[in-house]
Amino acid sequence: MPFPKGQNPNHPTVGSTIKVEPIRDKKAIARIKKILADRPRDLCLFTLGINTAYRANELLSLKVGQVKNLQAGEVLDLKQRKTHKYRPVTLNATAVASIQAWLASGDLKPEDYFFTGQRGCLTVETMSMRVKTWCQDV
Repeated sequence: MPFPKGQNPNHPTVGSTIKVEPIRDKKAIARIKKILADRPRDLCLFTLGINTAYRANELLSLKVGQVKNLQAGEVLDLKQRKTHKYRPVTLNATAVASIQAWLASGDLKPEDYFFTGQRGCLTVETMSMRVKTWCQDV
């Protein structure tokens, strides 16, 4: 169902509140991963999101050089924009595998943003709409 340009179907009505819940159902997570299997960037974004619990803006600020040589069990240490503190997260094998798959699919330089689209670095709004679409699909 197409919406007029500039209207976000996920935008709440004025005065309403939104409650955001994590995806708790492992079967739903598996279905989303299956949907994203042929899109390595989106699969990596989703996998890192559920395995690290970093905020969207923190994931989108990652550079290729920060993640290129990481192995399972190593620590990814990102500065949180909200609290301005560093929050280390130990990466599991699933997260590292998705990173390596995304790196293998493209020609990314160490200074490039890790998650890019046709017009440059992805935005939080774009990422949010994608995640909501994936969740609605399952």
